[in-house]
Amino acid sequence: MSARKLLYCGWMALFFAIFIASGTARADGSSHTITVTVPEICRYRVESVDLIQTTPEFRLYEVRLAVFNNTSRSWRLLGEAPTDAGVLEWSVDGRNWHGASRGWNDLFQGARVNWASYRVWYRYYPLTADSGNSFQLQYQLSYQN
Repeated sequence: MSARKLLYCGWMALFFAIFIASGTARADGSSHTITVTVPEICRYRVESVDLIQTTPEFRLYEVRLAVFNNTSRSWRLLGEAPTDAGVLEWSVDGRNWHGASRGWNDLFQGARVNWASYRVWYRYYPLTADSGNSFQLQYQLSYQN
């Protein structure tokens, strides 16, 4: 008998033994509880930051964010945009604008999501022409109490 046939017969014998053993375990009426614990995950990622309009008065940016939460607990996404070189406004719909206050600004909130996409627009009004086009954005995602 060739080595290949012996290997095949060995695997079949093992499979048959496991099959018989599992039938025996079920026949005696025993049961087992299996518990799977999935850790809570609440994450965000910045997908893109785009400069979409430049005028002499302001620069308009669009930031695309994604949020993942595998629990039914409520979460909120906060944004902080400290800028000493100008005035900053933000909007989550592109129509209603809010002045970015010092500290954290409440942008979005929700519950269970699977990498749901969100957009935030920022209007940046530099104080001087040489203030540049950039500012530092920071985000924080946390569960609500």
